[in-house]
Amino acid sequence: MDPYLQALFSAVVSTLTTFITLILTGYFTKKAQNRADIEDTAKITELQESVRHQFETLNAKVDLVNQNKLSLADEERKAIYGVNETIYELVMFLNTFMASPKYALNPTTELMTEYSGNV
Repeated sequence: MDPYLQALFSAVVSTLTTFITLILTGYFTKKAQNRADIEDTAKITELQESVRHQFETLNAKVDLVNQNKLSLADEERKAIYGVNETIYELVMFLNTFMASPKYALNPTTELMTEYSGNV
């Protein structure tokens, strides 16, 4: 075989081998990158769902605490109202009791007696 033809054949084979190697290297690098991206996306989605679930759980707990606080405030308001109602009834009873003629006080004579007795 002619040495020039052999050199040309060798150069063409070498160029094709280099070209194919670069193409295949790029192809497999991109393929591996795509595969890694798919795996990373799956992990990120799993983490996102986990965080969403934790957020919903905590949000439900916060809602329950707020509902309990509102219920407690309502019970406190009812208790205060009940105490005030009882005090009002007591005052009205005492008012009625003091207004009856049987228990009516003569403020001037009794106070003077009390005051002079303490002196």
